[in-house]
Amino acid sequence: MKYSIVVLFYGKWSLTHNRLYEFLVHIPSKDVEIILVDNGSDDEDAEIIDTGVAFWQKKLAKHTIRYRKIPVNVGFGAGMNSGASMAKGDIVILYSNDVVCSGNFLPELQAEFDKDRNILLGNEVIWYDGGWNSFPSNGSRTIVPYINGYFIACTKQVWDSMDGFDPLYGKYTMEDVDISMQAQQLGYKLVALHSQNLRHLGAQTAAYTPERFEITKQNKQKFYEKWKVELEAK
Repeated sequence: MKYSIVVLFYGKWSLTHNRLYEFLVHIPSKDVEIILVDNGSDDEDAEIIDTGVAFWQKKLAKHTIRYRKIPVNVGFGAGMNSGASMAKGDIVILYSNDVVCSGNFLPELQAEFDKDRNILLGNEVIWYDGGWNSFPSNGSRTIVPYINGYFIACTKQVWDSMDGFDPLYGKYTMEDVDISMQAQQLGYKLVALHSQNLRHLGAQTAAYTPERFEITKQNKQKFYEKWKVELEAK
């Protein structure tokens, strides 16, 4: 298998730098490319980011590293879509830059795809009511299982069949719930890796602010309106 690891970032170059160092130490170079996507970082970060990317591409990295700079912040979903569109690998891995890599997770990942390629794989699947995946349904509540968006992987074929993340949600949240719903509607299974080699720090790229909370509430309503028929059929 060939792997494309897409790392989206917005400023805070040190997070991405740390991930690249961890990949250097733990992830083999054969059949692995890394795609860096700058999601409209502020101008004051531009010099350090450009210098940092050039350093990794020319001086240190053992992997092929490709880089795309988006002029404005288009949100998590659209940013990841942009990176995934560059992927040349059989397997696309969407990797948040606040996920610490402490070992080679690729053999674990490959074992899952060897068993079934028609899956959406995450390090963690939320099967319970996590607060943002519970919706009204025929006088009761429907819980939508979803893959936590900090680490999502699938074949390029599955990714293309889902047409990526829905740009409906803009900033912050609900894209992972939405794409998990989309995957299940298409008959793909949600599978959790539970790798000890991956640890999510959480809220390092986008902090939990009142603005984020309000946008998440709005996005939850957008999700409900989009999937209302399917939710009420459950």
